[in-house]
Amino acid sequence: MHRPSGRFIVFEGVEGAGKSTQIDRLQRWLKESGWVDVLSKDLKSGTLPVWTTREPGGTILGKQLRQLLLDSALTAAEGLPEVTELLLYAADRAQHVHAALRPALAEGTLVLCDRYTDSTVAYQGYGRGLALPLIQQLNAIATGGLKSDLTLWLDLDVREGLSRARARQADGTALQGTDRMEATELAFHERVQQGFAALAPGRTPADRARRGQRVRGSSGRTGSNYCGAASKAMVSAAFAPLIGQVQAIELLTQAINRDHIAPAYLFVGPEGVGRKLAAHLFLEALLGQSTQSSKRSRQQSNHPDILWVEPTYQHQGKPMTAVALVEKGIALPKGRPKCV
Repeated sequence: MHRPSGRFIVFEGVEGAGKSTQIDRLQRWLKESGWVDVLSKDLKSGTLPVWTTREPGGTILGKQLRQLLLDSALTAAEGLPEVTELLLYAADRAQHVHAALRPALAEGTLVLCDRYTDSTVAYQGYGRGLALPLIQQLNAIATGGLKSDLTLWLDLDVREGLSRARARQADGTALQGTDRMEATELAFHERVQQGFAALAPGRTPADRARRGQRVRGSSGRTGSNYCGAASKAMVSAAFAPLIGQVQAIELLTQAINRDHIAPAYLFVGPEGVGRKLAAHLFLEALLGQSTQSSKRSRQQSNHPDILWVEPTYQHQGKPMTAVALVEKGIALPKGRPKCV
């Protein structure tokens, strides 16, 4: 596929994070600094050197979809199911890519976009608790493979962001009344923020799993068992590299959520399907750490296709491996071991 000559920069963040403000400031700086003139030199006459857009609502059709998605009055009678919401966002993105983004990039325009695919992962995946593999597949269909050249995540405390958004409503500077997303409970926005954090560069699948272990779910419990919609999504995120393996990801997620660790796990399938990758990702999510840095908790056996893990339990205040406990005739404690 021919790479568009323009550049695509996306701004992401929770409600009130300041995406629109920063886009406006960047656009103004590009003009005042002379960069707009530089960008215009190689463009055809009439081509915009810099163009700002948003999702949802970046096209004529998108504006109608945005109103449906954010105006709670329009969906009050029937409600808006989570899957319907997801599909509407996907439709908006597909139209946006087709009618606006690709044409602008093909002409060499620098595109500044308020939200893109990461928002769907954060809001519908982590916030609503929908399956991440499904969201990734829909994003792939809607974008046709178009990715941003740079994504900027504006990391702001959720309470502060909501306070800003509501202040805009109060002083009349908001573009519309309080939208359906802003009116959602605080816990939802906290899960969304967890999603953006998990997507931030430099985070490994193990990092995302560790964040899931620390999350407090709707049941109010914390610990090694994953609870609540956000943590389910985080576990699924650990297996995101297993493209298209929806059933396998579901089975691996169920294994992570169990109260105990089995003595062994067998990964089978034809050559090239990703058995070894799946095993490494599963181990990272299980241990909450990277298999590359965990030499004590991961041991490579003499067979190249076997990963050997020796978990550690606390016995009388001292760490002891499962093998050492069994050799001494000591029953293994209930629950999960601490793999360190």
